[in-house]
Amino acid sequence: MTPEELADLIDKEKASMAANHVHIWNALLIARDTKCYTESSFRKFIAARGFSHSWCYNGINTVVALNQFQIEGIEPGRLKALANLKLCTEEWVEKARLLPETAWKDSLREVRGLVTSDACTHPADKRKTVTQCLDCRKWLPEGK
Repeated sequence: MTPEELADLIDKEKASMAANHVHIWNALLIARDTKCYTESSFRKFIAARGFSHSWCYNGINTVVALNQFQIEGIEPGRLKALANLKLCTEEWVEKARLLPETAWKDSLREVRGLVTSDACTHPADKRKTVTQCLDCRKWLPEGK
């Protein structure tokens, strides 16, 4: 594959990025490892395509960690969670693919040693999930 073909592939996948990040991450991995780009550096290559450095490297690391599994079609946030928590097994990849959102979040909370939503007996309208930063110990609302 020529540098131009690889750049065109990434640009085409970026246009339909909501569909699947995995193709973009794989193409970026190839570009990085083979130096198959016309720009003077990989950093300039990804900047020319409008990607942030951290997004690219987080995605590349996710693909590398999960390379032995069929991960296409799994929501990118779930893939990153698997890689970050080092849950790179067939069982966890299937959980990421099949579990509804609440069950997925509960599975991750259980792995982290936190209380799952079904362990709380308070009514749903009286619950609020918060996360504590391990560095500064501040409490953050869910999703932050």
